[in-house]
Amino acid sequence: GGHGLRREAGNSTLALASQAAQISESTPIVAAGGITKGKHIASALAVGCQAVSIGTRFWACEESIGDETLQKELIKENSCDDVVRTTAFDELNNEISSIKWPKPYDSSGVLRNKITDDWDERPSSDLQHAINHSDLLEQYKAERGQTTSTAIYAGEGVGEVHSIEGAYA
Repeated sequence: GGHGLRREAGNSTLALASQAAQISESTPIVAAGGITKGKHIASALAVGCQAVSIGTRFWACEESIGDETLQKELIKENSCDDVVRTTAFDELNNEISSIKWPKPYDSSGVLRNKITDDWDERPSSDLQHAINHSDLLEQYKAERGQTTSTAIYAGEGVGEVHSIEGAYA
């Protein structure tokens, strides 16, 4: 699944799950990443998984306690290419939160926006310099909740989420 893994870490969900199922005789395998529909669940079961973990689809459901404005961003015309795994939000949030995300779990899958456009491909030292020597952190705090500057968590299955409906659907 996506939590904390890096884009350079490799394998897609089903390829990795299939390989894990082949070498595991007693450990249950749970597929995570891109699971948004029944066909994905069936595929995971077909390659030997015992269960799936569903993220983005449940984030975009009526029962979610997430911010509705951010949820609506998930159902726009998105594809897996609109999701980037970045440390930018964790670095910014670590500056203003008492709870820090530790390495190596310091990245998040999010929809691209101004923050990712400005900071994702740049060295962490550039962002840290801006935090220390500009009003970037104050701007970030002031703009939190706006879709252009807030982490809208999403995974690679976001392109198949087209509506906010009940989790039962």
